[in-house]
Amino acid sequence: MFKNLSVAAKMAGVIGLLLLSTAITAVTAVVMLTVQGNKFSAVLDGDVAQSQRLADMRAKMAVMRQHEKDVLLAGGDAEKVAASGKAWKAELQTVQALLKTVGDSNSDQAIATEVAKMSDAVAQYAKNFDSVVAAMGGGNPMMSMFAETALGPVRQMIAKADEAASQIVKLQLDDAARKREEAASYKQVAVVAELTVLAVALLVGVGAGWWLMRTIKGPLDEARRFARRVAEGDLAATIDIQRGDEFGRLLESLVEMQAALRSVVSDVRESVSSISVASSEVAVGNQDLSQRTEQAASNLQQTASAIEQLTATVSQSADNARQASQMAHAASADATRGGEVVGKVVHTMQEISTHSKKINEIIGVIDGIAFQTNILALNASVEAARAGEQGRGFAVVAGEVRNLAQRSAQAAKEIKTLISASTERVAAGSELVQTAGAAMSDIVSSVTRVSDIIGEISSAMGEQTSGIGEVNGSVSRLDQMTQQNAALVEESAAAAESLKDQAERLARAVSVFRVEMA
Repeated sequence: MFKNLSVAAKMAGVIGLLLLSTAITAVTAVVMLTVQGNKFSAVLDGDVAQSQRLADMRAKMAVMRQHEKDVLLAGGDAEKVAASGKAWKAELQTVQALLKTVGDSNSDQAIATEVAKMSDAVAQYAKNFDSVVAAMGGGNPMMSMFAETALGPVRQMIAKADEAASQIVKLQLDDAARKREEAASYKQVAVVAELTVLAVALLVGVGAGWWLMRTIKGPLDEARRFARRVAEGDLAATIDIQRGDEFGRLLESLVEMQAALRSVVSDVRESVSSISVASSEVAVGNQDLSQRTEQAASNLQQTASAIEQLTATVSQSADNARQASQMAHAASADATRGGEVVGKVVHTMQEISTHSKKINEIIGVIDGIAFQTNILALNASVEAARAGEQGRGFAVVAGEVRNLAQRSAQAAKEIKTLISASTERVAAGSELVQTAGAAMSDIVSSVTRVSDIIGEISSAMGEQTSGIGEVNGSVSRLDQMTQQNAALVEESAAAAESLKDQAERLARAVSVFRVEMA
């Protein structure tokens, strides 16, 4: 019932309960103090005032007795008797007024009885003394003796009145004592009642505080335990939320945070697995590519060696062509030696033809190497594409290898063109030499022509030498590029291996999280 109340409402309820308990305690204390004050006020305003009235009344009665003596002492002096009698009556009226006030303000029956007795005594005293004053007012000195005799019963009435007054005072003091005892008893009851209400208020306050503390501390401890399990890597922990207050919303936020972390860790695990597989494939592909690159480098070294040999042969052929030119100029002098020279020329042309064929074979080898390198570059590009973002650097290396392979193929085509031209020219020279052999008789007349042809052959040999030099340079550059490719492949293999190690480290790092629900 209270779980869905907000914390502010719970605190407001507890504070309100405490305020209510405090208010009840305060009201109880005020009521008790008010009642006790009223009792003391009754004692002060009632009994003390009554005692004061009784004291005043007895004092007035004493004054009346003094006036009574003044009347007797006046003798036959009518004026003094009249003055004393008048003063006596004034005091009598005061005594009667006080006596009436005492009777009206009192509710005790015993006191009322004594007040009635005193009123009767005072009334009889006044009646008898009035007759004495009237007798004494005639100015007859002999009436003093009569008055002394007549005042005997009056004094008895005064004695009764004084006795009644004393009894009233005693009853009044007894009533005041009784009221004081009642006030003291009520004070004890009031103290017990106030302490009881205070104890109840304290119990209510302690209970409400304990309930509020338990209401706040319980959900906080539950949230702390849940957060600790998440911090320890347990993302499969569950929590039963049955609250609708702020703490319930806090627990819901923690559960949402746990779900988000579980999704992130799951995605990271899947990504790490994919990266590990891709890096393994890239490493295997790099090793294969490294082996093929090394093989291509070996083939290029063999090609370079063959081209060097071809260069030497072509240089030798050029020298032979120059010698043939010299021999052609001397053919007119020595036809026999000219025939031998023609035979040598024929043999040389055959060697040149043979070397041209070898060059064509070498060019085929170079073209095949370039084709294989291009295939390797394509394979590397495919592997890099599989690796995704991690294979971007390797894709750049594969592109460079492919460009090098295309440049090698282009150089091979150029070499092939040059060799084809050289082969055609060698074939033309062979035909000329055969014509010279078939028509040896015309050597002398054709020496000039033969000399020109041999000059062309020498020029062609120079061009072949230049072309082969270019081929040799191209092959050297291709060999250098192949070596660079091999180095790049090794670096790529190292990067792929490092990527694989990092993927394994990342997999170990996220393996501490448990995302499967129990």
